[in-house]
Amino acid sequence: ETKLRTDKGGLVLLLQLTKERHQC
Repeated sequence: ETKLRTDKGGLVLLLQLTKERHQC
């Protein structure tokens, strides 16, 4: 369960980072 939670958090972080990169 904790592993899945971490994966979800990492995915969200990656998505936000990618979005920011696209905006730049």
